Amino acid sequence: EKMMGDGMKYTNNKQIHEAIKDECRSQGKTLAEIAKALGMLPQTFNGVLTKKHVAFDDVQRIADALDCDLYFGLVRRQ
Repeated sequence: EKMMGDGMKYTNNKQIHEAIKDECRSQGKTLAEIAKALGMLPQTFNGVLTKKHVAFDDVQRIADALDCDLYFGLVRRQ
């Protein structure tokens, strides 16, 4: 479900993980390269991506490592 530009309605953390992987692919980067840029081991980074509750700060750091802006919006249900 699309919203606001290229945005998407996220309903679970797996979708966030997939969006991060998609952006890595589009930039020709591996998750291991992003982990290194964040000063993490790949296993630690994978744990951040797959834990039940992904912290906003973690997603913001990942966006920074990917040289991306992070947008957040609340859209009233119709």
